Order: sequence, then structure tokens, then C-alpha cells
Amino acid sequence: MLANFVGKSPNLWLNRSVGQIDGEEMFLIGFDGLFKQPTSRDMVSCIGRIRDDSEAGQTCRRLLRLVLERGERDNVSCALIYVSVT
Repeated sequence: MLANFVGKSPNLWLNRSVGQIDGEEMFLIGFDGLFKQPTSRDMVSCIGRIRDDSEAGQTCRRLLRLVLERGERDNVSCALIYVSVT
């Protein structure tokens, strides 16, 4: 279904932020449907306990399930990106 919407608008809109990463950071990336239903507390609760790749995948699936159970019908996807600066 995503292919039905890609390219429909001539203008690309990005939510972008510029900054510096010191140490370790985790970023949650997703379509707007991911961010309509869960609260900030839901997000922190899920993401705060990740220790490895397997748990990252489980967390993404848990967030997707939560959003869909709450009735979201918009595009929903997510990815967690971990960055470590040495």
C-alpha cells in the first residue's frame, strides 16, 4: 500500500534535526502513523530496555502491535538505529 502514496506530492517534506552525537545514541525512525498513538511514556518504556539486536527487533514489533491495537490506520513502520561514537 505504501507504493500508492510515494510520489503523490511534488514536494518532499522531511523532519530533520542537526546536532552532535557524544557517546551512544538511539534513534527511532518511522512513518507518521507510528507517532500518533503511543505516548512518550510508551516509547521510553519500550526503548529503554534494549540490550542487543534481538531486543531491538522485538521492540519494533511491540511498538507496531501497540499502534495497530489502538486502531491506527495510517502507514506504520519503524526502525531503531544505534550509534556509538568512539
